[in-house]
Amino acid sequence: MTSGVGRFGERVQLVRRSARWERVRSRGPHYLFLAATVVVSLVGARELISPDGSAAPSSRLGGVDHASEDFAQRFARAYLSHDAARPAARERALRGLVPDDLSLDAGLIPRGSQQVLWTEVAQNQEAIAGGRVIVIATGVSTQPEPFYLGVPVYRAADGAVGLADYPSLVGPPAISRAEFAEPDEVEEAPIVAVARRVVANYLALERQNLAADLAPEAEVSLPTRELGLRSVEDVVWADGVGSSAVLVTVVARDAERLTWTLTYELGITQRAGRPYVTFVETVPTAS
Repeated sequence: MTSGVGRFGERVQLVRRSARWERVRSRGPHYLFLAATVVVSLVGARELISPDGSAAPSSRLGGVDHASEDFAQRFARAYLSHDAARPAARERALRGLVPDDLSLDAGLIPRGSQQVLWTEVAQNQEAIAGGRVIVIATGVSTQPEPFYLGVPVYRAADGAVGLADYPSLVGPPAISRAEFAEPDEVEEAPIVAVARRVVANYLALERQNLAADLAPEAEVSLPTRELGLRSVEDVVWADGVGSSAVLVTVVARDAERLTWTLTYELGITQRAGRPYVTFVETVPTAS
């Protein structure tokens, strides 16, 4: 019985995967010539007819695919927004986002009214069927918890993005409850003193005073709210004793008397016998 269920589950999975792949593939034939032309121009005829028969290594674009994530959010907003007084508005919003082989309502016939309040990308992972499944956390006016909408997105041969299949309602990404090992305290008084001054001046937006403890190559972008340092809770090594960064936990208060407990990672380097800071939590020029 168990093996039968397993075989049946496997068959259903393969059928579903094939159906989605066929949808994506059916939209591609008119791009094939363009794709071949691009391959020839990028790889070069010499590599394509290399006598040793070795294939050139393929490469993928690194980083976040902003276009796919933007498309997924646009779709989520159009899909989950509906107004009973203006039912045609949802159809207009979905037109151009939903391919011809799917129903124009994208598989959801809404009732009543619902507003999308906000959207965020919660997860972006590769789909076995091809393309990406981008999970969009979507706040709506009809319930306190957000929807998590899995949007299957593919890229055509010309780079355009599209909807690969009907969306799915999924759960949020898993949240880890693991406890971290106790870090090592920084015992070097000069490092503790510099860390305290840097965080205090950083929070107070005192750029000139802050610069005195920064390494020449440091790049720091100040926050947009001024806070006053109340106390330093601890200064610990970020990655073991003597590592290149420390973690500084502080308590600060702003002009509205809100109390903040904050932790900053500071890069540490030694110059001319004293410590300097190379960054404060983030490097503003990094992506």
